[in-house]
Amino acid sequence: MGQRILVATDGTDGSLGALHTARNLEERGEASVRVVSVVKGLYPAETGLMEEWAVDEMRETGIRKRTREVLNQLQELGREEWPLGVRTGSPSQAVVEEARSVGATLLLMGLGRRRPPDRFLGTGLPARVTGLSPVPVLAVEGERRRLPIKVVVGVDFSSFTPLTISATAFLTGPEARVDLLHVMSLPRGSRTGWLEGYRERASQALEPWRDELSKGTALQVRTHVLAGDPSTALLGFARDRGAELLVVGSHGHSFLERALIGSVPGKLLRAADCAVFVVPGGQPSE
Repeated sequence: MGQRILVATDGTDGSLGALHTARNLEERGEASVRVVSVVKGLYPAETGLMEEWAVDEMRETGIRKRTREVLNQLQELGREEWPLGVRTGSPSQAVVEEARSVGATLLLMGLGRRRPPDRFLGTGLPARVTGLSPVPVLAVEGERRRLPIKVVVGVDFSSFTPLTISATAFLTGPEARVDLLHVMSLPRGSRTGWLEGYRERASQALEPWRDELSKGTALQVRTHVLAGDPSTALLGFARDRGAELLVVGSHGHSFLERALIGSVPGKLLRAADCAVFVVPGGQPSE
């Protein structure tokens, strides 16, 4: 068995795309799947005003309700046999702790309905989980029912690793079209005389990654080099191509930087119209 997938679900329709994606990957015979759901705990100010027995009762009621909701999802999916764990606490922390404890190699979750504050501050659950997770995270739209066949992969040559290549090939549907895109980030006020030379060298540097990704597969892989703000360029390119999946690497960050995730992956998670796959580029520091 290859990948060890952990699917995080809240029991709502927003998680169905992640569950269907996990089933599609399992049906290839390349993955084992576990499921986790987290019931958000009460705020300390609330528990301080309640008797201990009442807090325990509310917690147990929440766990039972969530368990029924998720089991109904798995039954409709025809996957009642998938191991299920229901936890309480901070959803982002609990999901990442569960991924560590079960040795997951891939974390799947819903992209979620992002409110305006989430888009601006990066406070949505996928962004928080990605900021903490040591393993790749795939955030999927609730409506998705098949593996993506139109994929855009952002390449910055620093966080882009062989893991990004293998994970992208693993997640895509047969005969998918993959666009490898490098975006030249231009410092404000910089002279542009060097652009063509840089563009040519970047194009050449993309060729080995194109060859590696297409090797032994039916994937159609093309390379592109653009200039501009990386997140803006990636989002625009993905929308123009009708992309179903955006793939980016992330750098090793400090705990605070990971928690805030104000980087390109965080911006994509907040604004993308399609699934987003974030692959850690190295071991994060604490």
